[in-house]
Amino acid sequence: MAHVCSTALVRCMDFRLGSAVREYLEANNLYNDVDIISLAGAAKDIAQTDDSVAETQVDLSKKLHDIKTVILMNHTDCGGYGGRAAFDSDEAEREGHVADMRAAKAK
Repeated sequence: MAHVCSTALVRCMDFRLGSAVREYLEANNLYNDVDIISLAGAAKDIAQTDDSVAETQVDLSKKLHDIKTVILMNHTDCGGYGGRAAFDSDEAEREGHVADMRAAKAK
């Protein structure tokens, strides 16, 4: 396999996260060693969809780049979830994201 990277990152497409994502990748020595899969809601697509675009992309990343690790990165006030208004509280929002990330991981 000619093109190999260690990790796939499933992240929200929200432009506001660009700098934070780059900082995370650099701090974890992943910059230039990661396939970045961006879509609204990130883990929500895997957790709540039978025909997940993100899962298809992760499978391609495994096939094409032999990734070993998948990182799921959600964020608060995500439009893919309907923003903060879709939740009754900050804690409910956090719990919703954690539940979706756990469900996605289980797949």
